Parts: sequence; C-alpha cells; structure tokens
Amino acid sequence: MSKIKEVIYKKIVSYFDHTNYIKFFSKKSSLDFIFRKLRNAYLKALANNDLKPVKKMNKVFVSNDRKIDIFMDSHDYSHIGQVADPNWENKIFNYYDKFNFDNLIFVDLGANIGCHTLFYYNFKKFDKLIYVEPNLKCVELFRQSLSVQKSFKEKQDKVLILNNVISDENGYLDLKVFKNNSGSGTIVDYFGKESKKNIMLKSKSEFNFSKIETLTISNIFSKIKKNDNIIIKMDIQGAEPRILNQIGDIIDDYNVKLCFFEINDFDHDIMKKSLRKFKKKYFLNDLNDKQVDENNMNKYLKDVLVLKSKSIIKSS
Repeated sequence: MSKIKEVIYKKIVSYFDHTNYIKFFSKKSSLDFIFRKLRNAYLKALANNDLKPVKKMNKVFVSNDRKIDIFMDSHDYSHIGQVADPNWENKIFNYYDKFNFDNLIFVDLGANIGCHTLFYYNFKKFDKLIYVEPNLKCVELFRQSLSVQKSFKEKQDKVLILNNVISDENGYLDLKVFKNNSGSGTIVDYFGKESKKNIMLKSKSEFNFSKIETLTISNIFSKIKKNDNIIIKMDIQGAEPRILNQIGDIIDDYNVKLCFFEINDFDHDIMKKSLRKFKKKYFLNDLNDKQVDENNMNKYLKDVLVLKSKSIIKSS
C-alpha cells in the first residue's frame, strides 16, 4: 500500500513540475500547429509571471473567516508556502488567540512578509506592532500589504517597520540569502539545519550577500514602555539562542508575557545557558502548553516553543 501511495504522490508532483511541460512541448508532432499555440500560451504565462512576480493574494489564517490581502513574490516558494497553506504555523496563531493583553506590543523578529504582524493588525487588540526584517524585498512587500489593510490611515502610526538584522551588537553584518528563491536568509553560517550548513560551507556562490545594519534587543526595547505587555515572535534562522540570551538580560525591566522561538540543530549550550535566565519567571512550554525539559529539547527540533510568563497564571 505504501508503494502505491508513493507512486500516486510522485505522479501528482509531476503535474506541478514545469520541466515536464518543457519536455512535452519540445517534441515534434503531426499536430504542430496546435502545439505551437499551446506552447506560445505557456511561454506567455511564464513571461507574464517573470515580468510581474509580485501578486496580491488572499491569506487565510486557519479559518476562512479570517483572511487578509497580502503581497507576495510568486517566484519565492517561502512566500508561496506561507500563503498557499491555510494551516501554516496554525498552532502559533491559535496560541495567540488564547490571550488578550492591554497595552500590547507585538515584536516580530525575522518577520518575512509579515503574516504574524498582519494577524495582530487585523485580528487582535494592540498598542504597537514592531516589524523587524533584514530582507529589503520582504520589507517592501510588507509595506504594500500594510497599505491595503482596513483602517490603514488610522492605524499606520502604530506600526514600526525596521529594515534591520537583530544581533548581539551594533554594526553591520552580511545577510546571506539563497539564490534559489527559497526565501531563506541568515546572518550565521547555517540556517538551523545541518543540511543547509553543509550547502553554505561548500559553495558561497549559492547565496547573495548584502550588508545590513544591526539592532540589538536593547535598541528595540528602548521604543517600549516599562509597563507595556510584550509578545515576541522570532524566526531568525539559527540566531535564536544568542537573542534569547539578550532578552534574558532585560526581563527584570520589561513585562515580556510570551516569547516564541524555534529549536535548531546548533548552539544547544548557548540555548541552555540563555533559558536558565528565564527559569524563575517563566515556564518553557510547547504549543500544547505542556512543559518542556530544557535538557531534552532535541525531540523538539524545528518546532516552536514558548516562554510563558508565570505572571499570566497569577493574574488569570
């Protein structure tokens, strides 16, 4: 049965592989006059998408009742994955829905095209949204998306857009972005995965490099009041342990309610050291709200965990 499923799956995948269409059109046929028209239509569709890859699409969040307009690069399969799948990161969005805080500041680190920021913009109560993304293409797409949201004129001053990379010191860093339109970008020599690290180290020609000005957590939090309630979401391709270490240094001064982060293949020692700073005031949970043993995080590889303030339990 598994072999039959695999054959069927490969057949379905083949229908989405554009090289199969190239093979189909490249053959001579007695019906060449028909093939020529089909071939020209196919090439015209490819050309139109090449000339105008930026598209405004509907993004659905878990339920069809929750959808927004969003701009994406149709060549970038990271963008496609975020928009085409209504259940993309649905556990995080469902977790957001559990809580409503007054004076809320939502900080989106590694925001990409802004799905998480736009979720808060449209469906949650907030005082300020801080969008942080080093990739200029994503920033420009987010600005376009923001401009077509409801109540944009009234709410635009509540959204702070920062085209920067988050780091542990001020300066400039090389942002490495895959040339293959995967949407992946990082400031470290890996993307949270051993396989991507091996590709990066073998061939730097696989990447585009650009100098991006850095911001530290202290820089960002200087824009936040001490009595604000803060939610942080970070998706920063392997830099999470070092940024958590910074956040751990300021939790006595600011009211961080929730902090979402991904577990990666590397820097486990730095991650454990960083998480110790949160022990007194936070639970380390998975997205089902089950507590996680920091010494057994390997089983959560590439999963998102959340640091949840114990003050939430006390106030509920």
